[in-house]
This record gives sequence, C-alpha cells and structure tokens, in this order.
Amino acid sequence: MKTLYLTLAVLALLVASLMTTTRGKDPGVDEYGKEVFLEGTIREYPHGILEVDYGTNPQGQRVYRQFLLVDGAKGGAGPLIQGLDGQKARIRGTMIYRANLAVLETFEVEDLEEPGPPATAVLEQGPVVLEGEIVDTKCACGRMKPGSGVAHRECAIRCIRGGIPPTLKVRQAEGDDHFYLLENLEGQAVHDDVLPWVADPIRIPGTLFRRGSLEVLRFDPLEVEPLL
Repeated sequence: MKTLYLTLAVLALLVASLMTTTRGKDPGVDEYGKEVFLEGTIREYPHGILEVDYGTNPQGQRVYRQFLLVDGAKGGAGPLIQGLDGQKARIRGTMIYRANLAVLETFEVEDLEEPGPPATAVLEQGPVVLEGEIVDTKCACGRMKPGSGVAHRECAIRCIRGGIPPTLKVRQAEGDDHFYLLENLEGQAVHDDVLPWVADPIRIPGTLFRRGSLEVLRFDPLEVEPLL
C-alpha cells in the first residue's frame, strides 16, 4: 500500500511538472467554458474581426480593440458574419488571448441592425524582415498547448485551411512571443499560400502595417525563405 501511495505521489508530481512546463512554453489564456457577450462592429474583410470601442485615450482619440473571429471548431467565422460587414453586432463567444492577439470563438451573432463607425485606418509602418514560425491564431493563442511547433503542424494546417487566420510568431529579444497577422501584398487574406511553411523556422521580408491593436505583415509568399 505504501508503494502504491508513493507511486501515485510521484505521478502527481510528474503531471504537475509537465503542466507547469507546458504553460511556460505556451502562456496563452483560453477561457473555455466561460461565455462572454461583446458588442462592436463587424469587419468581414480581409479577416473576420469584431472592432470593440474602448472609449478615448488621454489625447481624446477613440480606441478600438480588434478581436479575430473564429468558429467553434477549426474554421473562420465567415459564414456566421456573412453580409454584416460594417454593421454593429453582439457576439456570444469565448475569449482566447495571448501577447498582442485576441481571438473570440464565436457561437452566436446578433445583428443590431445599426451601421457602425468607419473602419480603423490601416497605417503603414515600413519595411521589415522577420524570422519566426507560421501558426494558426486560435491554437497559438491558447486553445492547444503546444499550439506551435512540429508536433502541432497538422492541426495548424487544418485550422488555416479551414479559414482561421495565420500569423507569424516571432520571438522577441526579451524572450516573449509577438504575433503578426499575415496578408498578401494587396492586403488580402492568405491561407493555402502559407501551408508549405507552417511550423518551420522561416524568414519573411515584407511591409509592416497597424490596424488598431493588430499588427499586420504584408508579404510575397514567393519570397519566404526557410532557415533550415
């Protein structure tokens, strides 16, 4: 009996150690099972987004937070928000967030039948060359742990193919991860074009843009360079 208790204690310590290690590698927050209601303006293109008004900053400017919209499985929220571009809506869903990204897993969309404010301006930040890994936003934010790397490659490919926006995960000098939403040179969503590079270390030259709280990298898929 003492041996059994000792074995169970050791197993418990191993599980706790594994969970701690996993959280340290992928520190995203998934509020699975906790539903919220968010009101904002739907943007259908190039990615499904809910823009939420967070009031004004000290300079008196309106502040909007952009939440990437995905469905409850491995797809984007396109069918749920079709025809609602520019309209105010109330969404029931679950939050998933990490670093500079916020994802809203969308269960129900209520059209408030009122036009929203103009879309947040897209501001060019200049040319960059970034090194990192292409991941899907939902899993990388916290739905899966790990939500990146070779072990997660097949899941990420299915998610991106299903319409979940791909993002470039870049390790900062201080050790934290930062995420750049990926678009082509025309500012359109990319999905199939990035599948060959998912989970591999790569270098991407492109131009950085900011859309509210989102940082966007526009690039030519033909210029992606593998680092291995």
